[in-house]
Amino acid sequence: MDKAYIRSIYRRLWRASHIAIQNRPAPRYAVRAKLRHAFRTETTIPSPAQVANTEAFLRTAGRRRGVENGVVKALCHVHWDRMYNKR
Repeated sequence: MDKAYIRSIYRRLWRASHIAIQNRPAPRYAVRAKLRHAFRTETTIPSPAQVANTEAFLRTAGRRRGVENGVVKALCHVHWDRMYNKR
């Protein structure tokens, strides 16, 4: 696949995740680490539908305090806890 297309997917998800976490510092690093790991280790490119669904999920998490926001928060807390306990 084209590197520019992959880069655009990464940037779209990065922007949507910033909306979801509302630019708070600790979750920002967790989301960045998750995205980097996913894009470096995955061998297949997500379909446009998967990207659109994930982006919509993250944007919804930023708009309202529902289940979506709870999922994003929990993922960030789990990532932070795992990184903190490794030390």
